[in-house]
Amino acid sequence: MFGVKEYYYAPGVGLVKFVTYYDNEPIEFALTGYSGTGDGFFPVADGMFLRYEPLRLRDDLHVWVETTFSVEGDDAMVIIAQCATQDRNAPNKVKKQGEE
Repeated sequence: MFGVKEYYYAPGVGLVKFVTYYDNEPIEFALTGYSGTGDGFFPVADGMFLRYEPLRLRDDLHVWVETTFSVEGDDAMVIIAQCATQDRNAPNKVKKQGEE
């Protein structure tokens, strides 16, 4: 399956989990931290912050996505910071869900 994506939402918070498939393998990111809430399934509130991290990932990769909303009057700005780092000394091993 290429190009298939799944999105999960919670009222007041928004996106809480997203899944994309690559070579028939799911790549899942879940909400691991947030501050602030808003209205509906697509809330935008000043200072609202969301952080997502993968549910499984190779040991040598560290990835997260952060989103911050800045709202002033009728204008809204979304700041998305994506970060990915790789530890060149760690083995390329995939963690299975539930593994420590």
